[in-house]
Order: sequence, then structure tokens, then C-alpha cells
Amino acid sequence: PCISADFASTDTVVCQKRDMHFTETSTCQAPIASWQWFFGDNTSASYTSQQAFVEHTYAVAGKYNVTMVVATQMVGGIVTDTASRQVVVDRAASAGYGWHDVCLGQITTFENATQSNNTSIKSYAWNFGDPGLMTDTSSSKNPGYYFGHYGQYEVRLVVTNTLGCTDTIVKQVNLYKNPQADFRWSSSCESRPVEFTDGSDSSSAAIVKWNWLFSNAGEVLGASTDAKCSYIFGQAGIYDANLRITDANGCSDTIGKQVAINSSPVAAFNIVENYEDKQGQIMLENGTLNGIHYQWDFGNGEKSTDISPVTTFDKEGHYLIHLTTWNGQNCEDTLTIPYDLLFKGLFVPNAFNPGNIDPEVAVFKPKGINLKTYLIEIYDRWGNLLWTSDKLDNKGTPVEAWDGISHGNTLREGVYLWKITARFRDGEYWDGHNVGSNSGLSQKKTGTVTLIR
Repeated sequence: PCISADFASTDTVVCQKRDMHFTETSTCQAPIASWQWFFGDNTSASYTSQQAFVEHTYAVAGKYNVTMVVATQMVGGIVTDTASRQVVVDRAASAGYGWHDVCLGQITTFENATQSNNTSIKSYAWNFGDPGLMTDTSSSKNPGYYFGHYGQYEVRLVVTNTLGCTDTIVKQVNLYKNPQADFRWSSSCESRPVEFTDGSDSSSAAIVKWNWLFSNAGEVLGASTDAKCSYIFGQAGIYDANLRITDANGCSDTIGKQVAINSSPVAAFNIVENYEDKQGQIMLENGTLNGIHYQWDFGNGEKSTDISPVTTFDKEGHYLIHLTTWNGQNCEDTLTIPYDLLFKGLFVPNAFNPGNIDPEVAVFKPKGINLKTYLIEIYDRWGNLLWTSDKLDNKGTPVEAWDGISHGNTLREGVYLWKITARFRDGEYWDGHNVGSNSGLSQKKTGTVTLIR
């Protein structure tokens, strides 16, 4: 009789997933020493001092028997009393939503994924967490919202059903910063590759896609999807270059620039062989258009910056002569021409003296080099063939000499006629000269030699 346990619920609406409040109203002639609560969902709580109210949240809707046991210390032992109440917990909806993070300048669309849990939804209350704005709310089921600045936002959704029960969900929504497109290019010369390089700001996310477009007065000339690309503009003029970039977040930006293309020079030259009648010496006759600077590479280790240089090759061989020329806009052009050098010639003496102590004078022997075929014939004044030879060594040099003897007979002093037919290793025929072009000339040459006794 000295202790009486009692409590009550102070909530007008009891819902799952929302705090429920109990107020204890027990009486006792002695101080109460402890309170024990059993909420009927396999959970409990204990106190040793009186609470203004006790909170509890039911995760699942249903009927629960709530029991409170109070105890006090009396003479002879502990005295307890128990109070029980049944509470009915109504269902609440399960709030949920989905979305896709978007880029600055786009609307974020929210897709409501709330589960009604066999109740009727009364309202949706959205708060988009946009600081400084009072209009960052919505009551639509599937709203869209335009965030004015990139960053992270805490978006809250509160769902209320017709029973008066609510559920709340908060998620972090990202608004991505857009990349800033930019690019630069190297040279600006017609008929030469113009190198384009991406210079975009990708501080928010890495650039993963590039779309280049080159056009002239709306006509598309070329395109590329590489981070770096090159394009050859065939003629001088003003062209449009556009770059659209997309980063790893799917955000994109576009920039367009006008590219001025300058005229390029046209490299041209001719090789004048045997310049100043000297084998191996050539002059490079410059015929370049619109060039003001020149760089020659003769292929023999020598270079020059002259307009039309002269150079001498001292060894036979195959050479590549290379010319690079620039104009006032630093546009360049190059030209390479092969040059094959073959030292060739045939010299025929006009007299000889058999028995002379100088072996070069004692016989009649033509001197030559790089001959492929060779035939010499000696005749007297009546047209009789006295001597002939066609032998060459591995250098293409005549081997045999005439000593003034024919068929075992020593010929007397006089003037004799020689005839020579010769062809060099490069296919040209000997024309009676040591150097120069021989094309189109007679293939057989004649002359006289004086035999001195």
C-alpha cells in the first residue's frame, strides 16, 4: 500500500521510427530507489533517479505491452510495484530518393523512391540545403532544383502519411564544377602540320574526351578525338578551330578560336654539275619562291646558308642534297634531291716516241677512268688497220698501249689516225671531252697521233 506504479504516454500520434515519450506518475511514502522499463520489443531501460520523461523508438509498427517496475527500500526489504499499458504504433512510410550528380548549369532531378508501407502518403517536404536561400524547398513528389554554385549539398526529404507519421532521409548531392576549355597551337603555315595542344583547366576532374573540329566558313575540313592533334591547312587564310572537352564527371565545355594561316615558301633548286669545268664541283641554282633564309646540307658533311652555294665532292658516291628555306613568318619548306657522282674521263695523247726513257712518252696509251666499254683502232693514211684494243681494268682504265709496231713490223715516223668508241659506267658515251653532258652526241670519235722516231 505504500507504493503505487503508474505512467502515461504523452504523444497524440505514435509512429514507428519516431521517439515516443512516457511520463512516470508513481507515488510512494518513501523515496523510490529504481525504475525499470520493459518496452515490449525486447528492449529495456533502468534508472536510479526520476526522469522527466522516458523516450523510446519503435522500429516496427504494431501493438506493444509496456511495463514499468518501481522499487523502494523499506524496513524488512525491498518493495516493488508494476504498471502496464498497451501502445499501438502506427506505420510510417520509408523515405527514399535517387538522383544523378550533374554539372554546374544543369538542373538536378530527384526521383522519389519512398515506400508507403501500406499507408497513404499525405505530403513530401524537400529541403535542398542551398545556404542563404529561403526558396530551396519543394513539396513536389519528383522535384528538380537548380544549384547556383558547384559543391556538396545536404538534401533532406520528409515524408508524412495520412496517419500523421513521418520519415526523414538526408543524402549528400554533388554539383560538379565544369572544366574550362582552352587550347594553343604551334606554327601557322600553309601545307605544314599545325600542332594543336589542349590547355584546358581540369582541376575538378581529369579530361577524358576531346573533340576537335576545323572548318572554313561553316565547311568542315577535319576533326580529331586526340588530346593533341595536328592539321594541315592547304592554303593561307583564316580558319575556325573548335575544341569540346568532357571530364570524368561528364561535364563539358567548348571554345572556338580563329587560326591565321600564313603562306609558306616553295623550295626549289637545280644542280649544275661540273661547275667551272671541274668534276665533282657543283653549283646549287636556287629557284625558291618566297624564301629569305636558307639552310643547305650537301650530304658530305658540309653545310651552307648561301643563296646559291658552290661545293666540291672529292669522293664518288650517292648523296642527298637537302634545302630548308624560311620566309618572314618563319614558315618553312624543304626539298631533297639525290646527286650521284661518278668521276669519268678519257684523255688521248697526240704523239709518242718509242725508245724514250720516259715510259709515259715511249708508248701511245689513252688514259681513262670508269669506262664500261672501250674500243680503240689505229689506221694508216691508206685505211689499213694497224692496232686495236678493248681491254679495261677493274677501275675502267685502258690496259694496253701501242708501241708503233704492227704485225711485227716497226712503223716509220709519221701521222696515224685513231678511232675510239667508249661508254662510261653511268651509260653516257664519250664525246671527246673529259667532263660535261654527252647525251645526244656522236658515239665514235677520231683523231691523229704522231709517231716520232
